[in-house]
Amino acid sequence: NKWVAAGLDLSLGMFGVHRLYLGTEAHVPVMYTLTLGCGGILILADLGLILLSKDIETYSNSPHIFMWRKEG
Repeated sequence: NKWVAAGLDLSLGMFGVHRLYLGTEAHVPVMYTLTLGCGGILILADLGLILLSKDIETYSNSPHIFMWRKEG
């Protein structure tokens, strides 16, 4: 559910909890926590992607710090 992901991003985004909800690897939330979501930039970028996407499954299980980065 994109609204759950958006809520987690707004409330616990600096710890990467929304990324855990989307099924990312463990190193991603660790990086979010250490950098506090790159000073909030990643948190806002992720929120925009979540809210503007028709299907957030595109971002599920992404092993990248930047969730919009594609494989390949």
